[in-house]
Amino acid sequence: MRETYLHDCHIYQDDDLEIMLDRLHEGKSGLAGEIEIRSGRPPYPGLVYHGNISLTSGRSRASVVIACKQRVTTGWHDDTDFASLIEAVAYRSIQRWREGDPPIDLLSVDISERPRWLLEPFIEFGGPTVLFGYGGSGKSLTALALALSGAGADLLGDLRSTAAPVLYLDWETDQYVHAIRLRSMLDGCEPQKIYYRRQTASLAEAAPLIRKEIGALGIGLVIVDSLGAARGGDPDSAEVTLKMFSAGRTFGVPWLAIDHLAKHAKDRSMPFGSVYTVNMARLAWRLDSVQREGESESTVVLTNTKSNNGQLSKRRAYRVHFGEKYSFTPIDAIAVPGLDGRTSQADAIAQLLRANGTAMKVRDMAMALEVDGLTLSENALRAVLSRRTDRFVRVAGDRDGGMWGIKDTFHE
Repeated sequence: MRETYLHDCHIYQDDDLEIMLDRLHEGKSGLAGEIEIRSGRPPYPGLVYHGNISLTSGRSRASVVIACKQRVTTGWHDDTDFASLIEAVAYRSIQRWREGDPPIDLLSVDISERPRWLLEPFIEFGGPTVLFGYGGSGKSLTALALALSGAGADLLGDLRSTAAPVLYLDWETDQYVHAIRLRSMLDGCEPQKIYYRRQTASLAEAAPLIRKEIGALGIGLVIVDSLGAARGGDPDSAEVTLKMFSAGRTFGVPWLAIDHLAKHAKDRSMPFGSVYTVNMARLAWRLDSVQREGESESTVVLTNTKSNNGQLSKRRAYRVHFGEKYSFTPIDAIAVPGLDGRTSQADAIAQLLRANGTAMKVRDMAMALEVDGLTLSENALRAVLSRRTDRFVRVAGDRDGGMWGIKDTFHE
């Protein structure tokens, strides 16, 4: 009997019969799931039986055997010992579920077999990335640009990528919206395929079918749009959120999940719902956007709020043009206007000093920053300058707090 184990899907092939145990889970009475038995034997090839089964229940196993025997009363498969087959696959699946994957020697793992990044610095191999922001900020559009970049299209500037086909799972809109955006972005590029799937069931419920499509289509990246509906339950529930991320882990490829930021959220480093949304993510990026009324352009700023595998990446900003053609043009994140309270104090000071072109007194800086919408007392401003000696340097004496400049321009 040939055996294939795919997380919660176990497949057994015996001559011209295939027995698949799918959606395996631990129920109140032990390991349970769905069983599907198919035959390749004429004159009736195809489905023999499909239903639920509790692998640890003798009565449940016996009911499957009885159903199969009733199906083959015409003499077809009358030589098949269904009772022995069901007992064997039930026993093997229970043992496999309890044991899990066999242990391996970590020092024997060839780390050169897989790079760290699928799309640097946004999407790593080995876990999910969460992209979150306010409603209407352009998260889905940006996610599609990331998908195309991960598929090999150079849309977001000089980003290193491992080109792979993408599967876009959508709980919010339809294929026409994304198809229009996709075609307007490509502009002659020929990336790997972007497959689209409109979703209804939760991510955990749909995971077995998604895994099959990942294998059949050679998918290298999955986009989940968005987590609110993909959870299939209360967003504040740790159990629901953990179940969803556990399902995503079985994909075996990186995935990018879009999530929302509560309108009145005090902590803008966290998306809406359970704290496990960020805890389970390998990377988290917050998206902020600015668009003036009547303009066909917006500016998006991406801020890395979590990284499990090293220091946080620098902020990224893009000028987004939309209309007949969509385009993302990289710009200096420090120079983005209209993000008051979202740009760090140090970035705002650096922006002011660069714009001024020379060193400034603390008093003059405080006045200029207040005009730009950032109110800092002179004492607070001196504290920031003194704390960030990696970026700023005092170039004149202590009168009025001295004069300060950008460190890469002035030297002590």
